[in-house]
Amino acid sequence: MMAKCSQKQIPKPQYNDFGYGNYDLYEKKTEEYYVEFASNKYYPELKNNYSNTKFYQEALSRCSYLSDFVRK
Repeated sequence: MMAKCSQKQIPKPQYNDFGYGNYDLYEKKTEEYYVEFASNKYYPELKNNYSNTKFYQEALSRCSYLSDFVRK
């Protein structure tokens, strides 16, 4: 839950934040957003400390970002 909550705190760039004319900056900020979103600081803790629990297995099957982290 902490991982999910922390991800929800990261503001996703909106195109209108860039004046509808600076698509390159919007695209750059969106790419940075996804990198930060997927680099959740709680994923290593989950994997290292809880990988042998039922909760972890359930979270792994439901959270594609966690499973992407585990696979890399």
